[in-house]
Amino acid sequence: MRNRRVETVDLREVFAKSFAEPLLTEDIGSLSTSSKCALIRRILEARRAENPYPAFDTSKMSLLSLSKAFEISTDFHEWQRKRRQIFIRELTSNENKPVLTAYRNWNKISTDAKKFALRQSVRLQRKSYVEGLSEKLPYNHDFQEGAIRSNGSVVTLVFGGFSGDLKTGRGRITQYSHHGELIHDALEAFNTAHHEGTHLIQHHLSVAFHRKQIAPSHPLYHDAEYFHSVDTHRAYIPSSLGECYKVQPNEVLADWEGNKISAAIAALAL
Repeated sequence: MRNRRVETVDLREVFAKSFAEPLLTEDIGSLSTSSKCALIRRILEARRAENPYPAFDTSKMSLLSLSKAFEISTDFHEWQRKRRQIFIRELTSNENKPVLTAYRNWNKISTDAKKFALRQSVRLQRKSYVEGLSEKLPYNHDFQEGAIRSNGSVVTLVFGGFSGDLKTGRGRITQYSHHGELIHDALEAFNTAHHEGTHLIQHHLSVAFHRKQIAPSHPLYHDAEYFHSVDTHRAYIPSSLGECYKVQPNEVLADWEGNKISAAIAALAL
């Protein structure tokens, strides 16, 4: 029989403390995944409020502690590694060789040809990772203006983004361009595509959990629960919060896969 953990911590007290002093491991260690995500959301909302919680630096340190409090299973890391191997093997098939050809000739081909190659590569990633795990969900892979953004004297370069709908299951990958041009660095373009493609895979797990398609006995159940809790509470720490953003497990995993897959494509394209 599986026991459900009963929390004895008052979330309101932990929330109040997060602005008074940085949260420690003992403050959040007994919280469930869902409660941690709910707390992240409450802190983010309070930080956006006009006045009531001025202790922004303290709350940022609390967000950092919360981001580091989640654990991704060794089963998930091993599963991701094996699925990446399938992707790399399939990439050398005749059907997918145009991806390698496009990478090799990146600055000689048209923008449309680049978009086609990136979409084809992410389709292969989705197939390699999702097959046998969950149903394939509908998604769009869009390209739009907005790579360079300015806020006063601060200029930011934005490569991509992902959004997903738990109810419909639809996901959306966006890669950004500037004056209609994609980034000239093929490695960075594919890295971005597969970083966001990894978020698409996480979205599949989140939706499968939401639809009760993953049993509690499944080795990836708790990982799917984490992705689902992040989506349910919209506990997305923005990139403007620096390290708090970077250490989120969903972002760490996306960075890892984006780097690994793009490096494999580069090596095969030589």
